[in-house]
Amino acid sequence: MSASIDEAKRYFRRRSLLAYFLPQLRWEEVLTFQQRLVFDISEEPRQKGALILGEHAPIVTVGRQGSHQHVRHEATEITTGQVPIKWTNRGGGCWHQQPGQLVVYPILPLQPESFGLATYRDVLYQTIVDVLAEFGIEGKADRRSASVLVGGRPIAAVGIAVKQWVSYHGCVINVGIPLDQRPLVNGGSDYRHPGTCMFRELRIPVRVGTVREAFLRHFVGNFGFGHYYLGSPPANLIRPERGTHAANAGFAHY
Repeated sequence: MSASIDEAKRYFRRRSLLAYFLPQLRWEEVLTFQQRLVFDISEEPRQKGALILGEHAPIVTVGRQGSHQHVRHEATEITTGQVPIKWTNRGGGCWHQQPGQLVVYPILPLQPESFGLATYRDVLYQTIVDVLAEFGIEGKADRRSASVLVGGRPIAAVGIAVKQWVSYHGCVINVGIPLDQRPLVNGGSDYRHPGTCMFRELRIPVRVGTVREAFLRHFVGNFGFGHYYLGSPPANLIRPERGTHAANAGFAHY
């Protein structure tokens, strides 16, 4: 893993990172913003990256390894439409995303010859593990289930997509989700075991904002960015009009 971090530091040391701390937003709004950043960062000379950190309103997202069978369609929240279901092109299976989770979306320029997808994935996993370790939680990367485990229970999930050799989507970390609620996902590559969260492991409250700041610090350190800044996304990029499909307009998924 140290070799991957060394590669990241060599690759990103002359690049800058713009970090966005977002309020709780709908998943579609943040996807729109990610797509805009992908187009921006894919342009030459590809010397910058972005990092989105925030929370989502309740939603079930189904990645490339997920299926209808992994969603509890009989659950009241699903049948009444309280929790929508969205299919997406990221890796991983089904995620029940909700407040109390930190969502992290790195939008980074990759390069097959010097910093490819496998190396990026290694450093992202290590960053999650390092953040948990800062709070006294021992996490273990489990690439087979696309998650980070604590005592065999998933506390974080990883799902990446790439467009024009720019990464988007990323990971979720369970900070303080209610573990007594009936799960809305059933099985799938990310959920072979009951989940856990930082509050359950520590037995003390943990603020998502505190974990967000720790993640930014470890992310910058592990990837080795020469500079980083905090930015505010333009409102018109993350507020698509009702009734439109702005999240997918003009964007090729593969």
